[in-house]
Amino acid sequence: MAGMGDGYVGTAQDAVRIRRLEKQREAERRKIQELKNKSSTGAAQTGLLQFGSGTSEILETAFKKETVGLVTREQYVEKRVNIRNKIEEEEKEKLQKLQQEEEEIELQKRKKRRIKVDSRLSFNDEIENGSDEDDTEAKIQEVKKFGNGKLGKDPTVETSFLPDSEREAEEQAERERLRKQWLREQELIKNEPLEITYSYWDGTGHRRVIQARLHARVIPSENFFDLSSSNLQQSSERYGQHQWRTCFM
Repeated sequence: MAGMGDGYVGTAQDAVRIRRLEKQREAERRKIQELKNKSSTGAAQTGLLQFGSGTSEILETAFKKETVGLVTREQYVEKRVNIRNKIEEEEKEKLQKLQQEEEEIELQKRKKRRIKVDSRLSFNDEIENGSDEDDTEAKIQEVKKFGNGKLGKDPTVETSFLPDSEREAEEQAERERLRKQWLREQELIKNEPLEITYSYWDGTGHRRVIQARLHARVIPSENFFDLSSSNLQQSSERYGQHQWRTCFM
C-alpha cells in the first residue's frame, strides 16, 4: 500500500485495519463516480425517490435539480462546492463510524482477553495444587467475606488505594464511634470525686479535707472576706497581736 512505507511503525493488526479502511474509502469513491457518470448520461432524472441506496446519490440529484436553468458562474460554483462538502462530510462520517465500530470490537476483544488472564491468575494456584472441594468452599467463603462476591474484584489483591464507598462509610462510622467513646470517657473523668486537702490559720492550724468533682470550679462564698476579717480580728484580740489586723484589713 502506498501509505505504508519504511516509516510505518504500527503493528500488523493496525496495518490490516488500515488496509480495510482504505478499501472502504476506495469503494465509496467508485460508488460516487458511478453515480456522477449515470447523472451525466441523463439516466435517472425523474426525482429523488428513485435514488435509495445512499445520501450521496440524493445530494448529487439535488445538485442537478438546483442548477436547472440559467445561473451565474458564482452561483454554480457555490452550489457545487456545497454539494461536494456535503458528500465529503458524509464520507467522513461513515469512516468515523467504521473506525468507532472497529475500536469497539477491539475493546471488547481486549476485555475478554483480560478477563481470561485474570481468571487464570486468580485460580492458577488452586489448579496446580489440586485443591479439593474443601478448598473451593473456603475460597467461596473468602470471596464472600472480602468482596461479597462482586464481579471484577479479587479479594486477595491489595485495593486499599482504590476508591471504595463502602470502605469509606465503614471508616466514617468507626471514627464517629471512637469520637463518642472518647466523649463518654471524658465525662466519666470529669465526674470522678477528687479529695482536696486544705488548711487555714486562725491562731492555730486547721487541716481539713473536702471532696469535689474534677474540673469543678472553686470560688469563695459571698461573705468570705467578711468572715476572714472577723476571724482575724478575733484571733488578734485573743493573742494581742493587733498588727495582723492592720496588715490584712
